[in-house]
Amino acid sequence: MVDRRKFLINAGIVGGGLAIGGIGTLAFNQYSNYRFRDDGSRICGTNLVTWRKEGFFEINKILEKLMGLTNHISLVTSYSMRSNYSRRIREGSETPSLQSLEYAIRQIKSLGCMDIMLKPHVNVEDGTRTLIYPGEDFYNMYFKEFIYPLAEFAEKNSVEQLCIGTELMLAATISPGVFEKGINGIRKRFGGKLTFAAYDSTASFIDFWGMLDFIGYNHYNPVNPDNPTLNDMEKDFAPTISWLENLAKKYSKKILFTEYGCTSLDGGAKMPPTKTRRYMRNKRVDFNEQNNYIKGFYNSYWEKSWCLGGDLWCAYNPEEIEEESRNLDYYWLGKPVQATIEERYFNDANQNLHFTE
Repeated sequence: MVDRRKFLINAGIVGGGLAIGGIGTLAFNQYSNYRFRDDGSRICGTNLVTWRKEGFFEINKILEKLMGLTNHISLVTSYSMRSNYSRRIREGSETPSLQSLEYAIRQIKSLGCMDIMLKPHVNVEDGTRTLIYPGEDFYNMYFKEFIYPLAEFAEKNSVEQLCIGTELMLAATISPGVFEKGINGIRKRFGGKLTFAAYDSTASFIDFWGMLDFIGYNHYNPVNPDNPTLNDMEKDFAPTISWLENLAKKYSKKILFTEYGCTSLDGGAKMPPTKTRRYMRNKRVDFNEQNNYIKGFYNSYWEKSWCLGGDLWCAYNPEEIEEESRNLDYYWLGKPVQATIEERYFNDANQNLHFTE
């Protein structure tokens, strides 16, 4: 088992800063053949987001913070629909350009120590993506016109994984045949691994998991008590452990937590993501609640045999969001929870790591 932290300290990456050279390519090319998961360790990753069209051209500002900590990055690309019944997915003001996305992929790959998942999101202006309705032309709208071009882009840029959909729970459960046809089409265009990012227990009703390489699950399970303790977190996560384990056994697939996280908002552990933004301005910061949520997540799931690892939600260039909002939202870098994440990610081989308050 390679000691990741020791390797990176010896390489001069951790503890000594990260050199930027040439035209902005991170100077880590001499380790381009190194892969953290060659030793069978889990995916220790994060979702990386931008809300600017050319935002990924500034990816080095965040890669410097992630270097030596994560071995996986999900690049999130956001698109837009007007309503749950719209028949068109379009680029919006928050959609990164393909040129900036290609640049980001090139920069990450120059490091040689992180795999990439391309993870498109469809945001609904007057609705929610979980309830996007699959009309008669859903295959053409979603797969033929939207996902297939992204699959070809991912293949061209040697991306390792593609998420074929994020939280499209209504569409995925009532139109499995359309997704099966779509998956077959993606396989013809993309040679990497495929998953789907499900949300809540509806994941149990998806029928096409067997066609994918692993099961994806976005974990935002709310915890009921006010001011929850670490024990409360673990107690409320227990039912999810059971049905996720059954899902993994049913399809003989491992589960990647394609998103997991908690805001540092007082009451954030109790609040589903859809309600977070509207309460942020009226709540106070609670770094301890965020930290306990992540500790409870690791204690509950991380060392299960079916757990492939996870990608935190989320990281982004801190210049894109004002400090007051960063202190309340899911952003984890520079907060007390980062120490917990580092302990888990740096000790992935430790099968007896248990966090306490």
